[in-house]
Amino acid sequence: MLHVWTVWTAPWQGHPRPFDLACLQLSVRLVAARGHPCVIFCDRHAARLLAPYKLPACLEVTLDAMPPHFSPQKWAAAKLDTYRRQRAPFLHLDYDVFLQADLPAPGPGISLTVQHLENLPENVRFYRSVSLDYYRDTGPRLGPVSRAIVAGQPWAYNCGVLAVHDQRGLAFLEKYTAAAWQAFEGMRTFSNKNCAFAEQMILFAMAREDGLAVRCLLPTDPVLHAQQAGRLGYVHLGGRKYTRREDSLRWVLEQLAAF
Repeated sequence: MLHVWTVWTAPWQGHPRPFDLACLQLSVRLVAARGHPCVIFCDRHAARLLAPYKLPACLEVTLDAMPPHFSPQKWAAAKLDTYRRQRAPFLHLDYDVFLQADLPAPGPGISLTVQHLENLPENVRFYRSVSLDYYRDTGPRLGPVSRAIVAGQPWAYNCGVLAVHDQRGLAFLEKYTAAAWQAFEGMRTFSNKNCAFAEQMILFAMAREDGLAVRCLLPTDPVLHAQQAGRLGYVHLGGRKYTRREDSLRWVLEQLAAF
């Protein structure tokens, strides 16, 4: 299966970010070692930074065409751009997600796989704040999202991994990315948290609206989440990149040494 990544360096503000580049190297090499085709969608600056590493991946320079009025804080827009370029089933990985083994095959009728559903009380509080900010900013422009707000269930899918398995999933992806892009275009005010709204909350709301079968790779409960991730050989550094940066970097470099 095609595995893809997105590297947009505008949010890096000119800094090379060696930790992020190390993460990307490991993420790609783990997948390529199992024989999967790998493509990194990036801008020209990222392509120059990555060239010396000779990664077993094709570099597609697509992100220099990002709208110039998009603030670098709109980092999730680059992922949407990568999603909507896909024409066949694929698996998108955040650069800090590491697959020690292939993911289990989806069951019958499953069109999408995501990391997990974010519906813990603290998630609900966060997404309610995010959604109401957007709602006040731009009004009810997106039907499914507006209905989710009214229903009082501002849940979201975590897209550390997003796999699209079939043609129905690809058709849905076209609609979803158009709506999420519209959300980005409509934001008059902006903060980092709006990325979660545009990428993850709209995905949940529209999938539910369409009755699309979505598999959550990991459960929401933190303990069960960690146990299942361990069984699958699935690692997503997430916030640990910041709260435990030295330990995380040490782990990444140790894993890279095997290559």
